[in-house]
Amino acid sequence: MVPAPLDHKRANRGAGKRPQARRLALNPMAKKRAPKKRADKKRGRPTLYSDALAATICKRLAKGDSLRRICQTPGMPHVDTVMGWLFDTHPKDDPRTEFSLRYAHARKAQAELYADDIIEIADDEKDDDVGDLAMSSARLARHRLRIDARKWIVSRLLPRYADKIVHEGGEKPIPIKLEGRQLARGIALILNRADPKKGKE
Repeated sequence: MVPAPLDHKRANRGAGKRPQARRLALNPMAKKRAPKKRADKKRGRPTLYSDALAATICKRLAKGDSLRRICQTPGMPHVDTVMGWLFDTHPKDDPRTEFSLRYAHARKAQAELYADDIIEIADDEKDDDVGDLAMSSARLARHRLRIDARKWIVSRLLPRYADKIVHEGGEKPIPIKLEGRQLARGIALILNRADPKKGKE
């Protein structure tokens, strides 16, 4: 049986083209398949505001949890969403307008709790009789850092506890409040360098 002669014009018709275009050029009857659309992945975190969600966030804040830790919990909104509830402009009848006030009350309650924590940390006598000097020194440094971090937060949220420096300026003293932002950055930097896990506590 003699093979059919090769049609060079048809064979070269799709040369230099992409595989899909070449296939269509060689076989005009082939149907071009439409690309499949990928199904959008559903995000697990809710973005809609609700009183129940706001109450949960504020209660956990008042108990001492950080906002970042709360927002990492499954079912909680992203931290950027909560920041939007706090700082975005909302209509007067929008329930999110009350969230800022609830958040501020929760932060003050958190500061009161931290003030109690300072006393408990300072009075903690656990392992004081351990003979290892290095371990005792590290423990003491850690307690001091925990107290300083809480003192800074308490001083910022409850101004009546804030430290003041008084410079004698002639006859009238000049009261100056300590700038806490730089202190906070220093504390965060020390915590992260020492141990990232400890910085979250």
